[in-house]
Amino acid sequence: MKLTLTTNYRLLYSMLCLLFFASTDTFAGTAGNIVNFPEKGNLTAGYEYTKVENRDIIEYDSGPEALWIVDSSERNLGKISYGVKENIALDFLFGEATLDLEAENAPGDPGMKFDKGNTWGLGIRLKLFDDPQRNLAGGAGIQYRHFCNDNAVRYDKKHPFSSKSEEWHLSLDIAKKIRKFSLYGGIRYSESTIPYTHYGLPGIERIGGFKERNNFGMAVGGEFKIAGGLSLCMEKRFIDEDAYTLGIYLAF
Repeated sequence: MKLTLTTNYRLLYSMLCLLFFASTDTFAGTAGNIVNFPEKGNLTAGYEYTKVENRDIIEYDSGPEALWIVDSSERNLGKISYGVKENIALDFLFGEATLDLEAENAPGDPGMKFDKGNTWGLGIRLKLFDDPQRNLAGGAGIQYRHFCNDNAVRYDKKHPFSSKSEEWHLSLDIAKKIRKFSLYGGIRYSESTIPYTHYGLPGIERIGGFKERNNFGMAVGGEFKIAGGLSLCMEKRFIDEDAYTLGIYLAF
């Protein structure tokens, strides 16, 4: 697919916006697929702040499985979306994330708090239908996230844990447009893996990790189009995780 010179300039500008937003440490990704949907051949650039306040997980290792929770995870992500066709969009994300884990049924276990690490992600979204007469639209999407978090102390500061975790989700949603507002709700299927590597006794490498307990969840949210291609979004997710995302986007 050929990009015009104008589009190349847009791409360069969007990448600069992405680097700027991803480097900020202030306030991933939405399950709403119609939100921030770029027109064919156009780009949008934005910033998303995600706060995961609780997600039930299971620790697996050589011993019995233990119940844990993701006590907190904050994600600051820059996002670029490109409209491949009228009903297909590609997403690219890069930023930083924190990760705090807490044992649920292991008294005395201090849990693990990882250092802030880099994260990146990819996604593809489909606009399944768009009915202007009834102001309804539907979408589907799949997203992938990769996280790198290190130096989590559990019992011994001399032997920290490190992790390269992954998560992905599939989602379906329907949006209702009311003038400049779009309200949406949908369902999603998600998976999360947080493998860890830990060097304890000399020469002994302990490999284990965490996985999700609940795969199915729901999401509700809304987008407000301000002016000049600028829009704001807020989304709440529950059942599989207790989390929300705030986003600001600019269309080119």
